[in-house]
Amino acid sequence: MAGPDRTVLITGAGSGIGRAAAETFARQGARVAVADINQRNAEETVRAIRHDGGQAAAFTADVSQRASVDGLVAAVRRTYGSVHVLVNNAGIALPSRPLVEVEAADWRRVLDVNLKSMLFCCQAVVPSMIEARGGRIVNTASTAAKVPRWEIGAYCVSKAAVLHFTRCLAMELAQYGITVNAVGPGATITNLRQNSGVPEPPGSAEARRKSQLEGDMATFRIGVPLGRLGEAQDQANAIVFLASPEASYISGECLYVDGLQAQC
Repeated sequence: MAGPDRTVLITGAGSGIGRAAAETFARQGARVAVADINQRNAEETVRAIRHDGGQAAAFTADVSQRASVDGLVAAVRRTYGSVHVLVNNAGIALPSRPLVEVEAADWRRVLDVNLKSMLFCCQAVVPSMIEARGGRIVNTASTAAKVPRWEIGAYCVSKAAVLHFTRCLAMELAQYGITVNAVGPGATITNLRQNSGVPEPPGSAEARRKSQLEGDMATFRIGVPLGRLGEAQDQANAIVFLASPEASYISGECLYVDGLQAQC
């Protein structure tokens, strides 16, 4: 489903897992619609893909807003035609804080970006997939969907909902030959919280970065049998697999890519 003459739409493709997935799909010959709320990041992804001889175009959208999603999908269709693969990857997380201290506006923002955006994107793309009697949808979940994480409760709740959203949609769309799956990244080096749109307290961004790249490494080596943090490419490989013909009989599943972190 993701080879030549196929169009792949990826949200949150301006960085991290989304960028790695976009580059990987492009290497396989797909036309990649790179969508991100940050136009500059989307364009950087496109430049990297074109530099390697791939096909890609940048699109700006706030996927938490229905009108923005509708505009995004319309623009992709004008550029590339029908969307054959949809990767719902856009996501944010709040700076760490106890769940009972999360502000209502921040709670809504996390659920809007991490969950409601998937509904909007699927509503915009699925009708053409039904007409074509086939398609692939891959949602980015997390190991935090099943294993609570300290002081990122809003994120955990949103990703748990993504799992059931994936299962429900897979059940409804199976009759049309459309598969719906999720990937569940474990601890992966990305800039997720930097892209959250929620300001961090002074100094916390640098502290978080140091913790992720140094302190967390020691912690996760204890909790991850494979002994390393995940890379964006590890997750991209799983996304591309779930969109491939080899995964045509897999639907409603979450493929955890976590170095056994949440399995032991």
